[in-house]
Amino acid sequence: TNVPNKNLMSPRFFLLDTHILLEALLDSDQLPVVIQIELMNPTNTIGFSVASIWEIVSSLLWTVRTSVQLNRNPSTSSGANFY
Repeated sequence: TNVPNKNLMSPRFFLLDTHILLEALLDSDQLPVVIQIELMNPTNTIGFSVASIWEIVSSLLWTVRTSVQLNRNPSTSSGANFY
């Protein structure tokens, strides 16, 4: 008989790493087609780690911190320097 592989049809759980999570959210067309199909399958459960969120936020904060120049005018009343 020509029965499809049962493993291909059964619900599965995927734990996405940070790279795949970002690609899936921002530019899913860049993912391999097989991954796109699995992510769009409504019977699958897609998860990600809190560590991925921490990694993304840390990266964003580092980017903002290193790209934004704060005005450090010595005549400010507080005299505080921000880095």
